[in-house]
Amino acid sequence: MRYRLGLDMGISSLGWAVVEVDTQDHPQRVVAMGVRKFNSGREDKTQAPLAQKRRQKRSMRRQRARFLRRQQKLLNQLGHLGLMPLSPVERRQVADCNHPSFSSLGTKLNPYELRALALSKPLPPYALGRVLFALNQRRGFKSNRKTDAEVDKKFYAGVNKLAQTMKDGGFSTLGAYFAYLQKQGKAVLDSRGQGDAVKEGREGLQTTREMYEAEFDAIQKAQQPNHKFTTEDWAAIKKTIFYQRPLRPVERGKCQLYGPQGVDKPRAYAADPLSQKMRAWQDINNLKIISPGDATRFLTDDERQEVWRLLCNQKSISFTKLCTKLKLPVGTEFNLASAKTEKGLTGLTTDYDLAKPEHFGPRWHTLTPEQQTKVVELLQSTKDEEDVITALVENLDIDETAAEKISALNLEGGTARFCTEALAALLAKVSSVRADAPANRYMSITEALAELGGGYTRPGTLVERLSYYAQMMPEVGMHQNSRTVPEEKKYGVIGNPTVHIALNQLRQLVNAILKEYGHPPAGIVIELARDLKANAEQKREWQIEIKKNLALRDEMLEECRKVGTKVNADSREDFLKYKLWKELPACAYTGEPITLPMLFSNAVHIEHILPRSRSLDDSSANLTLATRDANKMKGAETPYEYYQRIGKPEAYDALLARTAALPHNKRWRFTPDAAKRLADEEDWLSSMLNDTRYMSRLAKRYLEYIAPHVEASPGKITAKARHQWFGKVLEKNRHADHRHHAVDALTLALLTPEAIREAQRAASKDDTHVYKRLVMPCPVEPGKLHQEALALVNAMIVSHRVDHGAQGALHEETAQKHSDVAAMNEAARLNLRKIEHQQGERTHSNYYKHAGVHHIDFWLVKTPSGNKVEGVPVFMHQTRDKPRNRPHPAATLLMRLHNGDCIVVDEKELGIVRMIKPSARALLYAPANEVGIAPSSAKAGVKSNYKTLGWTALLKRNVRKASVDMLGRLRVSSHREI
Repeated sequence: MRYRLGLDMGISSLGWAVVEVDTQDHPQRVVAMGVRKFNSGREDKTQAPLAQKRRQKRSMRRQRARFLRRQQKLLNQLGHLGLMPLSPVERRQVADCNHPSFSSLGTKLNPYELRALALSKPLPPYALGRVLFALNQRRGFKSNRKTDAEVDKKFYAGVNKLAQTMKDGGFSTLGAYFAYLQKQGKAVLDSRGQGDAVKEGREGLQTTREMYEAEFDAIQKAQQPNHKFTTEDWAAIKKTIFYQRPLRPVERGKCQLYGPQGVDKPRAYAADPLSQKMRAWQDINNLKIISPGDATRFLTDDERQEVWRLLCNQKSISFTKLCTKLKLPVGTEFNLASAKTEKGLTGLTTDYDLAKPEHFGPRWHTLTPEQQTKVVELLQSTKDEEDVITALVENLDIDETAAEKISALNLEGGTARFCTEALAALLAKVSSVRADAPANRYMSITEALAELGGGYTRPGTLVERLSYYAQMMPEVGMHQNSRTVPEEKKYGVIGNPTVHIALNQLRQLVNAILKEYGHPPAGIVIELARDLKANAEQKREWQIEIKKNLALRDEMLEECRKVGTKVNADSREDFLKYKLWKELPACAYTGEPITLPMLFSNAVHIEHILPRSRSLDDSSANLTLATRDANKMKGAETPYEYYQRIGKPEAYDALLARTAALPHNKRWRFTPDAAKRLADEEDWLSSMLNDTRYMSRLAKRYLEYIAPHVEASPGKITAKARHQWFGKVLEKNRHADHRHHAVDALTLALLTPEAIREAQRAASKDDTHVYKRLVMPCPVEPGKLHQEALALVNAMIVSHRVDHGAQGALHEETAQKHSDVAAMNEAARLNLRKIEHQQGERTHSNYYKHAGVHHIDFWLVKTPSGNKVEGVPVFMHQTRDKPRNRPHPAATLLMRLHNGDCIVVDEKELGIVRMIKPSARALLYAPANEVGIAPSSAKAGVKSNYKTLGWTALLKRNVRKASVDMLGRLRVSSHREI
């Protein structure tokens, strides 16, 4: 069977559909459909990667473990030197400052007073040990060059204030000043980190590591003559207290030019001058000038050199200033100036900073590219300021003052896509080689890569199955030595965790389809969901846009109520008219004012600026308002073509003046070269079907290893076709039913290039000059298509990926009150996590609540009165500590259920376990094909679809554990299977 595969790829789902096609790739019938659901690797509310929180918690645990190891090492050193007793009882006395040897110092002192006294009076050995131990407990914040820029300015303001206060009061060390504060009755809040704030009524003390080291040196100077251990012993103690391990260097990825060729060269830093020059020339090559009344054009050679000169001498330049510098007429715009930003072009920021007189000065430009790269690598990879200063002074003969200022610079972060050698080769071509002489278009980076033998090339032969994505596309894999999966450790992973999971699920699904049908598809169409392609900033912009539209709709209803105009609040056309009216409250072509009552009448039409039959563009950017007569006269022409035909150049100039205030993405459509820009697409169909976003290109490349024809759809046409072809296939809310992803995939599989061309031909014939949606001709007889699709949708079982690992929190972070724990019975106490820690001779026990149920074991217990089911929950913290708890020696294990497992209830209902509640002796499940809505999420108009299943009902309702494979095939286990 020859077939075509459609894939709808989202952040947590994969919809797929297989359509049989003939030798001409015309769809014949729908063969199979399905959906695969999986975790996105992000938190639901914040969308932050799950690894981020785990990394933070792991960092805290490591810091605590390192502190305890350092503390124990110091105690061992002090004990060996006779500065700390070996007996735990005596150590407790030293810690409380009531050891008998302290009696010579007078009344009982606290550690702060001991630290102050150590500067002027000989201390007994144990008292000195207590002072040194106190310095280890809080040793101040130690910054480095890379974190200094991130530290709150308020923290350093507090540091400076503390230093000035100590200087004014004559306090030479922190200990002396702290002791003074305590005598004044003020509590000492010695900030451990840079984020602590000054609290009301307490003395806020932002301390640094240098302050503590200065106090140690002062104590050593005062106490060394009174004790017999050597200078080397003092140095060893100081190293133990103040040593801080260097940060692990961040590994850079492989060069995208040489990496796939097996040359493992690291990417250059984004701050490298070569990288910034490449960015500047890319911007110059892509920059186009849009002048009123003139055709859009690339820069001339003189303009290119002028822009290059400007970017070399400043950090950035706005488009407004750029227009002035190039002496362009008023109203000129640039294609890179979007409707949302006017920031301009970024210059050579590294050259600008390092060539300042107080840094390298003019000498910076005399250094070779290799020397400049070494300077940037030194600044970006070296954490310690002293190391940077030493390297600059010794290797580049920079005076120490300038070296200190250079070390304090915060250059642009991140890395480029290429190594320095590749950047130099690409830069030579991008900056000087023309790709289109008549248009004065210079070579793009893609064209330069192709000439150098790099870039992407289609696989020469197809493979039988997909391997790990970073193995087949090595340039995307970042180094991940900490990974436990062998292939991830060897080949690396992509930086985005959501994309990493999605690509792995894509591989499993496609390989399952290949195994099922025995041969690769004739073609694949893949569409990426908008949320998978977008970054966090784009998602925030969408939310803002949604809120604006809701506010605008309310404004429309209020304005119409005031003037007595009837309007349909649910009408898309009415809202679209009002939105366009807010942009331009007049006919775009005649200038006739449009009143609000007139707006919603048949006298005003929504008009396509560029004819829909030529552009297939139904977006609001291609729409404006026109009177009925003006719309009819313009016909299927661009605005410029229309005014050329009727011979009214003065009316066209007036049109340009009227539309000058419209957004850029709409304004260019009125220009003389709008038709040329539309025709300049070498293949408009390819442009419609191929998205240039990174993830779409990546998924497309991945799938080209198994199929001869792969297309990545941007979704602009797909949504129209899906709505028209399958509007009633899913009667329920499509966003509440996972199966809509399969319908989207089926639309993709059916939407062949010929189907889109047919839509274009139909749009050309149906030119009534009245706004209506684009009609997408269905390539299969609609009745047959609906019958096949509906049958498959009704029989579909959504496949859910289940994670049985215990990667989450093992217990809550706050300990239970001992009084509460003492009141619990033994069974309840078993569900707590008991953690013991030693303090001197005393052992402390803390109890923590479990962070969740990992799984639950159901046992069948036979009793004289009949069989019963016992559920034994196993909590997160018990997965590593306890074996199965058999409630009775003769009990038989029925099944083990985790959150996310699939179950069959009453031999017909399929559900997914969503919540396990041991206290209620019940579990909650939701239908497998529906989006789960928890009771806590239920609100007005949104009901929870969770169902409760008590443990005692498991046998009565014949509950079975089940599994669904990648292709949606159900397998129900017997009770004895786990």
